Amino acid sequence: MNQEHHKKHIIHRFERLILFVKKEEDLSFLEVGCGSGAVSLYCAQNYPFKVTGVDIDPRQVESARSYASKTGVEVMFLESDATNLPFEDESHDIVLSFGVTHHIRNWLDALKEIERVLKVDGYFIYWDLMYPGPLAAIGRFLSSTYGITTVKEFNSFLERSTLCDVHKTVKTSPVFGEVEGVFRKKNE
Repeated sequence: MNQEHHKKHIIHRFERLILFVKKEEDLSFLEVGCGSGAVSLYCAQNYPFKVTGVDIDPRQVESARSYASKTGVEVMFLESDATNLPFEDESHDIVLSFGVTHHIRNWLDALKEIERVLKVDGYFIYWDLMYPGPLAAIGRFLSSTYGITTVKEFNSFLERSTLCDVHKTVKTSPVFGEVEGVFRKKNE
C-alpha cells in the first residue's frame, strides 16, 4: 500500500470513528504515535479542536512540523514516548492511537498513559492489530521489541480501566486480528 493510499485509508477510518464522539469547540485532541502528522493535520483542518501530535521518532516529528508549516495549520508536534506522555492528568478531551501499540513492547503502559491524560467523559479512539493466542506466544518468544497482544489481553485492560465502550469492532483471523473502537472515560 503506497503512502497516499494508506493516508486515505487511515483518514477514512478516523472519519468513521469520530462519528461516535460529541464534537464541541476548543476540545483538546492528542494523537499518540502521530508519525508524519497526516491525521493530526487533517483533524486540525476539519474540526474545531486544539491538536497535538506526539511521536517517539524525532524524524517523524520533524517531518510533521515541516508539513504543518507548509499548510499553515496550527498543530503542536512533540517528541515523546507513549509510555511517558509529557502532559498533566486529565488534560485531553480526545486521544487517538491508530496502529501504534503493536510497535510498543510495553503497550499496556502506553494505554495506561493514554487513560491518565484523558479527561473524564473524554474519548479514546483506537485501532490496532491483535494476535491470536498461539501466534502471540510465538511472537513474544521471537521478539521482545514489539507490543504483541491479544484481544483477550486488550479486553482485560478495558475491564480494569475507567474506559467504557461507546463503539467497538473486533475482527479475528488465524494470523492477525484487529480491534477498533471509541471508548469513553468514566468517573472511577
